[in-house]
Amino acid sequence: MKKYLSAACIVAIVMAVVSCNWFRSSPKTPAITGNWRLDSVYHAGGKNNDSNALTPLLLMGFKKSNATFSFNADSTLHYVSATDTSISRYYVKDNILHILDEIPEEKNNYNIRFTTDSLVTLTSNDSFSLVLRRL
Repeated sequence: MKKYLSAACIVAIVMAVVSCNWFRSSPKTPAITGNWRLDSVYHAGGKNNDSNALTPLLLMGFKKSNATFSFNADSTLHYVSATDTSISRYYVKDNILHILDEIPEEKNNYNIRFTTDSLVTLTSNDSFSLVLRRL
């Protein structure tokens, strides 16, 4: 009788583990997924002096662009501004957004910092920060 009870307990535990998918990790959708509008751009004063000289020009261009970013669940990024439209691929790993350029060897990396659920700051390696607001 004890053999049947032990076997029944083992079978019940195995069925519970398998049915609950405890050992299967489901793919997560990055928190950046969705539609975003460029809220502001700033330069945090990085080490690269060449980019510091271009800061005023870049800031003026970005502010007038009224840019939107659509980070889709299929890892595509749609960028639309008053003067430009592009489609890229992206992925997020360890709080770093990797945007793959048309040239496979080139990619742009941005540190991601969520201020709130609807406000995110993307900071590039040369200390330019894009602040995006969720639409």
